[in-house]
Amino acid sequence: MAGRTEYKVEWARQDKLKNPEKYRLKYEQNKEKYSAKHKERYALKKEIIKARTNAYYHANKETIIPKMRERGKKYRAENKEKWQEKNKRWWAANPDKRTAYLAKRRAKHRMPKWVDKEEKFLINEAYSLAKLRNKMSNIVWHVDHIIPLLAEKASGLHTIYNLQVIPAKLNQLKKNNYEV
Repeated sequence: MAGRTEYKVEWARQDKLKNPEKYRLKYEQNKEKYSAKHKERYALKKEIIKARTNAYYHANKETIIPKMRERGKKYRAENKEKWQEKNKRWWAANPDKRTAYLAKRRAKHRMPKWVDKEEKFLINEAYSLAKLRNKMSNIVWHVDHIIPLLAEKASGLHTIYNLQVIPAKLNQLKKNNYEV
């Protein structure tokens, strides 16, 4: 019986190659039915499909990542205005993340290589905390580097251990000074 099923599958595959127009029309006429069937099949095998996709990705990272980057570059080049508008909306909706991003760019040379994902998450949380405190009080809050990144006597690092959330007035009084 299995041989007969394999034969039918192969015959259908060959027929589809010989008569693509026939199958395209059939698909167009039954689009909703095929879509529902596909969703149902995916729901049943969701975990298997995810595991297979994940395994393929990790086995072929070296070829997949450059292709994804190239596709992204091409899309951004072709849809420049759309991409800029999307970025503006995201920055407006996430000012704390924007502040963290800009601080990270400024401190790029002062962030050690040993800073891991968890610590980067905590750094972003410091900026989120400053935003939350701004909303909850009438005081403006800043994320301050305890030891300034570029001071005369000492230079600090952009790590969670060198950050504190303080009122903006205190941060502005402190300026770029550090008492050793």
